[in-house]
Amino acid sequence: MEPPLPELSDRERSILDQLAAGAPIAQIARTLHLSEKSVRNYLTVIPRRLGVTDRTASIARTRSWTRPLTTPPAVLDDPPRQGA
Repeated sequence: MEPPLPELSDRERSILDQLAAGAPIAQIARTLHLSEKSVRNYLTVIPRRLGVTDRTASIARTRSWTRPLTTPPAVLDDPPRQGA
């Protein structure tokens, strides 16, 4: 099975995952031991590699790959017993 978003390197996926989680560029840079300029450069390249126009579309593309293909069945509690 092919990994999600095969167009992206592991570093690019890490940056995009953190961005999707709401992390600011400075925090992403600190976490990955990069300069903020490097993170910005990655965020310029990632949409092009995914064939989309901007960061928001990149995140949406990522979510479409990571969304479950089927909805798991709901877990139901035992129904309440009559007269209990």
